[in-house]
Amino acid sequence: MSKKSIFILFLLYFCLHKIDVFAQITAKRVFLTGSFGVSTNEIKSNNTQIDYNYYSVSPSIGYVWKDNWAFVLGGSLGTAATKEDRSYYKVTYNSNSWGVNFQVRRYLPINEKLGFYIPLILSFGNSTTDNYSERPILGTASEVSLSKTTRRDINLALRPTFYYFIHRKWSLETGFATLSTGYNYVSAVSNSYNVFNGTPTPTVLNRDDSESNFSFAPTLSLTNFFIGINYFFN
Repeated sequence: MSKKSIFILFLLYFCLHKIDVFAQITAKRVFLTGSFGVSTNEIKSNNTQIDYNYYSVSPSIGYVWKDNWAFVLGGSLGTAATKEDRSYYKVTYNSNSWGVNFQVRRYLPINEKLGFYIPLILSFGNSTTDNYSERPILGTASEVSLSKTTRRDINLALRPTFYYFIHRKWSLETGFATLSTGYNYVSAVSNSYNVFNGTPTPTVLNRDDSESNFSFAPTLSLTNFFIGINYFFN
């Protein structure tokens, strides 16, 4: 089942479900919100095996400063590992990331339990990726590359999100679209060696491929599907 199908079923269920009336996004409520992401993939074909694993957690705390308006301060942690084993080369990637974000949410209720909000999100992110690749050259000789990439992002985004209260203190939320623009800086340093009988000979040392980019044009993504949960203290 596709991500969009899951999203549509989520909305249909909560739209048709019995509605119990109670107040939702009212002033002076404090809440915790967050999501946990897991993505794994394994590809096997002729002389090729690719394994990918990704995990992330994104906790936040929010405050409803007046009815249907809230501020949210959050953070995120993530880790990813990819291993490619092909007949002609081997590659491994290991990445760790963290970030902080500030949101202003405008809630638009559809009924007493179901609605959506459009958050304006200002975020800062940092990630580090270590890459190791090995390619046979001739006989026992091989070419080995090591690189370390650091990426920093500052983004401004809109992410329409649907929510549903399953209890006065608990709500679920989901969405799949993000409209964003921002700045990123990538620092990449790599080293390459030829290895013969276990002895490395440097071919490229400390090559710097750093670059920065600022985008004025907003980018629309329709693939970052997510499900989150909120707990209201009062």
